[in-house]
Amino acid sequence: MKRRTKIGFYYVWGKSWMGGVNYARNLLRALNMLDDSDKPFIHVYCRDTESYIDLKAHTQYPYMDVVIIDDEAFYKKKIRDLVKAICGFNASRKLDMFKVLPEDEMVFPYGFGSAKEKLVFWRPDFQEKYLPQYFSAREIKRRDMAIRSIAGRGIPIVFSSHDCEKDFRRFYPEFSNKTFVVHFAVSQPDFSQVNLEEVKARYRIKGRYLFCANQFWKHKNHLFLFKAFYKALRQGLDMQLVCTGTFTDYCNPDYIEEIKHFIADNQLSEKILLLGLIDAGELYCLMKHSYAVVQPSLFEGWNTTVEDCKALNKFVFLSNLPVHQEQAKANVCFFDPHDEDDLAAKLLRVKPVEEPYDYSQNLREFGENFLKVIRYVAKNE
Repeated sequence: MKRRTKIGFYYVWGKSWMGGVNYARNLLRALNMLDDSDKPFIHVYCRDTESYIDLKAHTQYPYMDVVIIDDEAFYKKKIRDLVKAICGFNASRKLDMFKVLPEDEMVFPYGFGSAKEKLVFWRPDFQEKYLPQYFSAREIKRRDMAIRSIAGRGIPIVFSSHDCEKDFRRFYPEFSNKTFVVHFAVSQPDFSQVNLEEVKARYRIKGRYLFCANQFWKHKNHLFLFKAFYKALRQGLDMQLVCTGTFTDYCNPDYIEEIKHFIADNQLSEKILLLGLIDAGELYCLMKHSYAVVQPSLFEGWNTTVEDCKALNKFVFLSNLPVHQEQAKANVCFFDPHDEDDLAAKLLRVKPVEEPYDYSQNLREFGENFLKVIRYVAKNE
């Protein structure tokens, strides 16, 4: 009988970074689509049992168990490794952290600790290189130190896009780490029982509407979107713009107020609806039945909203970032995210046409490509 491969999955985000949480959930769902004999047994390294229970409930992955890590020791070890990488010496020789279980072929997505422990790192993007104005000098330095520490020890790195992999080679040409591109895919909850008309009535949605599902972070470019939408309205566009997402941007705390002032000053409260965080079933129901989705972001790694559109066969007006052009091949209209007139004109003139798309293959490829990473690390121990 074939021995089941065992790996560790480093899962410490909780609800503080839903991008990481959703990545973990989608990865386990993708692995669940593999042939049973190929499904690895996963030790989930996390800080508390609640996080593990939540992950298991959302994925129903059959082969997994929890390993609780020492939070305090972990962060002390993390600091020590960074100091060693930058300064060339150990900050302390007495600190330690969780030990990787000897039966695990690798631990992902983790970059600290000794390289002999078969670690694999995940880097979703290099946003700080393109939009440094949205980061503190301290955060930019921390990110740079982290990637140099990882790359300097030869740890394999997984990227979600070829665009991000190219950035690594561009910004850190002195390193030759083994790299993988694993496009993630999404699984969505069953929202067939959500009553569209009730949801629309609850949120004051009337008739046709565009849909935008983004956190209200400045680089997501909402104010640009609203200005372009307003221009289109003045030229005859007749629909609403419905937006979901949290209203907090820690890097730009005044940004949401600037957005609200624009809406109020231009009397757009009935045309631009800010729903905040809503139930996932309601979100996907509204996305599915929208006129089209619009994604105006100035920077992305491998964007979840674009994957949601592909899974729903949904047309999307999409900023023309290289990664977006890599990600979306059909049901899309690209626009310049710095040119309000370009987006306004396309909202007025481009009629969404949605071509059928079988997304199940994307999910299977996500699992299969991650399995290749596992096999590479196991072979090159």
